[in-house]
Amino acid sequence: MNNISKKGSSGLSAIDFFMLGFGSMIGVGWTVSLNDWFYTAGGVLGTVLAFLIGTLMVIPIGLCYGEMTGSMPVSGGTMAFAYRAEGSRLSFLGGWLTSLAYIVLLPWEMIYINHILGLLFPFFTKGTPLYVIFGFEVYLGSLIFGIALTFAMILLNVKGTALAGKMQTKLTIGILVAALIIIFFGFMKANPDNLKPIYMPIESQGHKTFFGGFISILVIVPFFLAGFDAIPQAIEDANDDIDPKKIPKIIVFTIAAAGLFYILIILSAATAVHWTDFVQLESPALAFLFSWVYDGALSKFLYYVVMIGALGGLLSTYNGMFIAASKLLYSMGRSKLLPDAFSITTIHGTPVVAILFCGLATLIGPFFGTSVIAPLTNVGSLSFVLGWLITSYSTLKLRRFEGTLKRPIKAGEDYTVILISIAVSSLLVILSIIPSSPGFMTYPSLGIFIVWLILGVIFYKISQNRGEQVSEIERFELMFEKDE
Repeated sequence: MNNISKKGSSGLSAIDFFMLGFGSMIGVGWTVSLNDWFYTAGGVLGTVLAFLIGTLMVIPIGLCYGEMTGSMPVSGGTMAFAYRAEGSRLSFLGGWLTSLAYIVLLPWEMIYINHILGLLFPFFTKGTPLYVIFGFEVYLGSLIFGIALTFAMILLNVKGTALAGKMQTKLTIGILVAALIIIFFGFMKANPDNLKPIYMPIESQGHKTFFGGFISILVIVPFFLAGFDAIPQAIEDANDDIDPKKIPKIIVFTIAAAGLFYILIILSAATAVHWTDFVQLESPALAFLFSWVYDGALSKFLYYVVMIGALGGLLSTYNGMFIAASKLLYSMGRSKLLPDAFSITTIHGTPVVAILFCGLATLIGPFFGTSVIAPLTNVGSLSFVLGWLITSYSTLKLRRFEGTLKRPIKAGEDYTVILISIAVSSLLVILSIIPSSPGFMTYPSLGIFIVWLILGVIFYKISQNRGEQVSEIERFELMFEKDE
């Protein structure tokens, strides 16, 4: 059970897996959401602490994913882990929630990709809007581009995960180069006084204390640190160099590197200009910041570095989550947890129906625009955390009752790391769903989440009533067929 199914030298290398996870994590938000974080927290320090503590909280969860992936190196991640621990129902719930987390990111990324392109190429937003939805203007040019990019991503993934994974590596390298330039020139203008006041109550955010501001960011940190769990989804596409013992190390290093990346970006921007001025800038605020603090050719150069870095980041997360979502839906179809159509593959062995489903979800972005950003962020964050909770619980259950399961590497020799993971995940879930909590996800977001659960029940019932119901022995063989 612990041998990784390999694709020879054409598959994904250890570097590709790191870039898949890291690129998926850092592609979200660092250019387009930075000033919103300060506004939501009521200051910079609360934001930094939330990302620091959030990173430390997520590392034990990453170790659980590492242990489980080494033991069960098949596409499916949480779905496969939960099935081994508890059976079909928890497996379906884990898979369906995790797929929501991945899918939510697809329109989210597309919205901001269109926004950046509209700034770089004004003709995308030229003329009269086609329509206005919740205050957001939708233009024909940006709509056509969003649809075209969606179809391009569909074609890329249909040709194979390895090809998409190699593109991810190139995108992530580009992001890192842009980020290093941004961090350097941000700190060149650093003034610690720009971090004051440490906290300012923001009436619209529903908190009146530093702790409240900190919590309001902490509960969405999972959304911006998610992506490391894309690594287990692509594990079947590993090349011959991959040893199961490498996977936990790659996952933990990915989380730590992403947390450090975010903190450096936050501090470089926050010290370059007073944060109360920074929150007033339009998105992407980081690009406009450099137009403010630098003059002439350097100002323009940094503006375009940020914009290109933003595009690369958004595309990397979009690509990484597209891979993860389609792989997961395929695994659920293969295991008869979803209708059998999701397991249909092309001559390249790629899950065409799952890929088309992800493409359809992406199209929400161009048609609805920024009006859905906040709800998508909240729903995605809760979904990721619930997936983490299920994986952590599965790790504990299997450690206690399947001691003979081969584990190339463990999340600690005792239960301490696993229990910390369960406690952290549970705390984040509670903070998100309690209305009186400063981290409450809002009722519209909760409504979207409930609708997804209902849709899942419908799909699950269809899969059971149309002949896809199989014995648990058969389901086990289907789920783990790639490493048998």
